[in-house]
Parts: sequence; C-alpha cells; structure tokens
Amino acid sequence: MLLQPERMGFRLQMHGDEYSRGTSIKVYTGLTAKVMTLFGYAKKQDFIDAEGHLRSYAINKKSLGNYMYRLHKCANSTSRLEKMEQKYAKSHDKENVSYTSYRHFANLIAKEVDTCFSKKALHLNEFVTSVETFQPKALQNSPMNVFYKIKNKENETVGYLVGTEHNVTEKKSNLHPKIKQAVLKSTSIAFEIQATIWNIIKSLYDFIKNIKNDPQYIIDYADLLERAPKCPGTESQIQSVNKQGKKASILSLETYSNHEKVMRPLVKLCKRLPKPLKIEQEDFVQEKDLELQIDRMRNLDPEVTKMGVDDRNIAMHEASKPLLKKASKENRLMIAVGAAHLVGETGFIKSLQGQNHRLIKVTKS
Repeated sequence: MLLQPERMGFRLQMHGDEYSRGTSIKVYTGLTAKVMTLFGYAKKQDFIDAEGHLRSYAINKKSLGNYMYRLHKCANSTSRLEKMEQKYAKSHDKENVSYTSYRHFANLIAKEVDTCFSKKALHLNEFVTSVETFQPKALQNSPMNVFYKIKNKENETVGYLVGTEHNVTEKKSNLHPKIKQAVLKSTSIAFEIQATIWNIIKSLYDFIKNIKNDPQYIIDYADLLERAPKCPGTESQIQSVNKQGKKASILSLETYSNHEKVMRPLVKLCKRLPKPLKIEQEDFVQEKDLELQIDRMRNLDPEVTKMGVDDRNIAMHEASKPLLKKASKENRLMIAVGAAHLVGETGFIKSLQGQNHRLIKVTKS
C-alpha cells in the first residue's frame, strides 16, 4: 500500500505503483482518525497489506467523493489515470469554469459513500473494486426540471431556457452549478424585467402604495414567497454569477408597467392556491405540478390568469424572437423567467419548439 504523507494525514494511492493526487484519497491515522470519524468527516476501514498485516485508516468522505467523481468523468478515457490527475488540478482551481460543478457533485457523492465500506478487513484491491462498482445516485444522468439547452437547426447550442424563483433569499435556493456554467457561457441574458436602479425604485414605490391601499397585501406577498416553487436558482443569483464572469448584457422581455400592473391581482389569486408539496433538497419543481397550479388559477379566476400568465407569455415570446435570431454558438442567449412561464399552451417550452428551435433538457450530471 502506497502512502504519501500529507498535512494531518496521508494520501492512499488507489491505482498504480507511482503516487499522484488524482488517483489517491485522503486518509488519517491515530488521534486525527478518531476525531475525524467522531465528527462524521471520515469513516474507518481496516486493510490487509501485502505482508498480511492489519492496518486501520479513517478515509475522508469528501476526498472519496472527489475521487469517485474523477473516476466517473474519466471512465471512458484511454488514458484514465492521466485524465484523473488533470481533473484533480481543475477541481482545485477556483478560476476554472468546472470548479463549482465538480465540488457540487463530489459533495453529493460523499453523502452516499458509506455503503462502500466493509466491517471486515479488506485488501486494497477489494476496496478499490467496491469503489469502482459503486453507482452514486448523484451521478444518475437524469434530466433536470425547468432547465433546457436551446438548439438551432444545425443542432448547435445557441442558448438556454431556465425557470427561476422570484424574490427569495440566497439560502432558499442555491444556483445550480450547471446553470452557473451556462451563465458564464452566455453573452446575453434576458429576464422578465431588468433590475435597473429606476425599476427597483419604482417597484419599492408601488409595493409601498399597495400596502397603503391594502395592509393585508404585505401578508399576502410574504405568503406568496413561501409558496414559490423550488427552482435551480433566482434572478439575483444569475446576476451575481454574471458579474464574476465576462458580464453578459442584460435584457428585458417586458416593460416594468406591464409587469407591475398584474402583480397585485396575481398575489391575491395565488394566495387562494394550495401550498406546493415539500420536495427533497436536490430536487426542483416538476413541470406537471406547475401546469396543475396554473390550471387551478384558471379555474379560480380565468381573467387574472389570462392577464397575468397567458398575455405576458405571448408578449415575452414575441420579444425573444429577434434575440434568438441573433443567437449563435458563439453568442449564446439565456432566457431566465419565472418557472410558471415555461409551461402550458402559451409557455416558453411550446413557443420555442414552434420557432425552429429544439429544447433539450440538461442532465443533472
């Protein structure tokens, strides 16, 4: 067993006779092993070395999760070990576009690795086999909800369509790393309305005016935020990532006045809807559930639903047409609107598919 000393522990080489960080994992011995195991950062595994001696190590779960993700990404490569070393370097470079995605999936895998361990002592090759045959749920290549690539006739990716949450805190919805990558690859981003200083001032003024006219409005509005479907991210998070990158131009798909005039009746209407079911942390709202909520809105008040959803969908779709005509593989457009605007007969999903474009759901891994 090849061990390389490292701060607070060792690196255990999983493949080959020469040490490399990309094909090794972090392990601990002695008091450090006990502490890391006690706090759940590591898990104990007994090994039998080549001489038949029993050795006990505590394996860092995140390090094992990182290793598994590298293994998964390089599985079909003819030079797998070399590629894994390159992946390791990229995963520790915060300036690399893949850094966030790598960390995200590696941390998810780390929560699942307990089943790779055995109560009995193993030879290293037995443990390696256990790790290599393990299939993490986090890497099941299932499609995400409310997030699509927009393809042109030549099957080139010219943009992205993402359903967002409105007015929620950073803690409630963390921007998915796949969307972070899409933001950094986009040269323009179209929201429902731009968050300009003037629009923010007008929004605050109208919000205060609504409360003055109807004090119940603030309670209804807070209740609406609690009912917001869980999406891959918010507009403010997309804006934040954009500022860190090459800064795509920000566009609007509707005017502030059209947006604001429907807010009060929509808030009142949405309050009458049942609260959405709680969903798991790593899942997002299902499109069929969004369609169900809109159907309920239509049954409760068809006029407000037409004005607040259908009419706005049609107007935003028309505004997106010239933007999509200009979009290309080199100049990608991201359309980031409230998730409810993606579904239904007038939603962006159907509108874009009928506009000489194909929508491909982005997969989780």
